[in-house]
Amino acid sequence: MANHQSDGKNRLKRIEFVFNGKSYKFALNPEEYTQSEPNRVTVTQTKSGAWLDEFGAGVPTITIRGTTGLKNGSKDATKGYEKFKELRDMIRSVYSRVTPGMDIPSNKEMKFYNYTDGDYWIVTPSVFEINRSVSRSLLYIYNIQLIGQRKISEPSSSQKSSSLSITSARRY
Repeated sequence: MANHQSDGKNRLKRIEFVFNGKSYKFALNPEEYTQSEPNRVTVTQTKSGAWLDEFGAGVPTITIRGTTGLKNGSKDATKGYEKFKELRDMIRSVYSRVTPGMDIPSNKEMKFYNYTDGDYWIVTPSVFEINRSVSRSLLYIYNIQLIGQRKISEPSSSQKSSSLSITSARRY
């Protein structure tokens, strides 16, 4: 099954990064998209049963993998190398946005918009990888791993008046 970008009638929704007043819109949606949302839960098994300590949602991770298009581009193809450089440069600028140990101000947060699924996050890239292959020599294949800090709709920790830690324990 091919990864079609259009059915000829409908406009497809895409993925976008926004950082430092700049936007990077993916001309081609990623070929692979993985989102992992763990639960912070610990099971303690005892002689008389089991206890579950639940601490709420863990840190989500998002992994996207795909190509930015053909290396040289043409009328019919995306200018893949230029799009790759634009993506790489944005990720590099996120890496160097603050000095170590400094709180990240809201104007230096990276936003991730997944318009296809209606999911929007403040993220930090943890891995940016480029793959080149003889079998696909005209393509720049990226692999990006993101750490989800919070949904864009949620206030940052500096905007919250107080933070509560809620834990619960259940016995089974």
